[in-house]
Amino acid sequence: SKSGATGQTLEEAKQINKSLTMLGRVISALTDGQSTHIPYRDSKLTRILQDSLGGNSKTCLIITASPSMYNAPETLSTCRFGTRAKCIKNNARVNKVLTVAELKQTISRLERELAIKSHRITQLEEKIMKQGGILPIEDSEFQPPQDDAETITNDEIDEDLECLNKKHAEEEKAIQVGDKVTVVRVVESQLEKQKQEEIK
Repeated sequence: SKSGATGQTLEEAKQINKSLTMLGRVISALTDGQSTHIPYRDSKLTRILQDSLGGNSKTCLIITASPSMYNAPETLSTCRFGTRAKCIKNNARVNKVLTVAELKQTISRLERELAIKSHRITQLEEKIMKQGGILPIEDSEFQPPQDDAETITNDEIDEDLECLNKKHAEEEKAIQVGDKVTVVRVVESQLEKQKQEEIK
């Protein structure tokens, strides 16, 4: 070989070249647009670089080249390798870690939403029962959220329920108006048919 390595050094060079070959295959699979499997697990190097190659990270690749004609084949191969690597597209995302205060706010918001939906479910169940419907069997393991004065109050729930009821009433009114319009159109269509039959 050009390096003149022998013994243990030669074996290490073989392993390095093998890893670089696997790296080239991974990059080719990522950039050809046809491969359905990316061989990250073929070597330890590609397994370690999995996030850096098409994963959640920003990657900077530096290639080194020699101006000597003696190393022209290696320089050309390196430039081709860099060109292929430039075509890889990573999906970098911010790995945000919430603080304790943010987590408490999130929990409080979810408890509020759950309480509102529980009240809404209760209203719908009562309406179904009044209309003679049958409710599904309740899950004995389900436990409703406990009232927490620090995160939610009854007044806030009542306000939210009032808004939901207004919205529901508006939706029902719109449906009724739509039904009336449909009935009028059906009656007009029937009258038109009767007129045409009388003319005939």
